[in-house]
Amino acid sequence: MLNALRRTLHAAPRAVAVRSFASSPASRKTVTETVKDAASQLNRTVSDGVLKGIETTEAATEAIKEKAAPLADKVKDIAGDAATQAKQSGADASNVANKAASDVKTEASKAGSAIKNEADKASR
Repeated sequence: MLNALRRTLHAAPRAVAVRSFASSPASRKTVTETVKDAASQLNRTVSDGVLKGIETTEAATEAIKEKAAPLADKVKDIAGDAATQAKQSGADASNVANKAASDVKTEASKAGSAIKNEADKASR
């Protein structure tokens, strides 16, 4: 009888676990999970920013290329024109020098002939 009483006393004070009614899982996270989530969110934010920066740089590079191409063509044309003009000026200078040399030669021949004629007149 004493044993039956002990069983009753020990069996009666059992506490029943009480849970609150909820339709979603427990929202508590461990510190590790919270830090991982924050690091993941930070990583995603930084990655999005870097990606946007890269895309902006690519767009700027393309815009510069589009603007620079016509300028490069103009520079090539101007350089070609300058080279042509330099060649023409060089040819003109050469022609002038050749004409001047020819004129000097002609004048020297004339002067030489005049001196020879004077010398011939004087020796007669």
